[in-house]
Amino acid sequence: MLVAGSWLNLFSRSEAYKLARIKVDISNESDFEWQIDIKKSSAKPPQELQPLIRKIAEKTREKSYDVFYHRGIKSTVSNKTSNAVEHVWEQVTNRSQTVFKLNRNNSLVKEMIERNDDLAKQLKFYLFHVEEYCPANIIRYNALQSQEEIKEAVSLEDRNRMNLLVNMFKEMEMGFEDIIDQILNYDSFKKYEVAELKSITEEIYGG
Repeated sequence: MLVAGSWLNLFSRSEAYKLARIKVDISNESDFEWQIDIKKSSAKPPQELQPLIRKIAEKTREKSYDVFYHRGIKSTVSNKTSNAVEHVWEQVTNRSQTVFKLNRNNSLVKEMIERNDDLAKQLKFYLFHVEEYCPANIIRYNALQSQEEIKEAVSLEDRNRMNLLVNMFKEMEMGFEDIIDQILNYDSFKKYEVAELKSITEEIYGG
């Protein structure tokens, strides 16, 4: 009732978070701490409360983001095998990260992959880039980059992706250094240590 819906200068506005709602109740004895002006039209959270408010807001914004981008998408967990259904996208959660991946069990995709080995390799290469540059994933990667996180070991799934990418780039006659630069440029690999990515790329490339 005091301040119109805003993020109190703690976050920037974005379409993906417009569904979020948080109510903050304060007494009239808190006017000074919250720097509420005479017109009671503005407020600023006390410095000591900002970390708590930010933590609550981050969880609420994440729920808004998931609902905003969840339309027509099946949600699953990466370590579980989903049934062969005809949805196109899957919302995959792995540890603290949630991204959108194309449903490899879609009958059309499976048919094309199983039809021809050379076609399958090219198709997987293309699908990787569709996922990598999916707008929803780009937004999520950008949000994660602003948070400090512990680097993890490269997963088997991503090692397989790197194997596909490196070999396709070799067929395109890309040099080793160019391939390294390209691998390091993918947002989905930035959660890993650069040294480990370089080592794996070198191993796949041929030493």
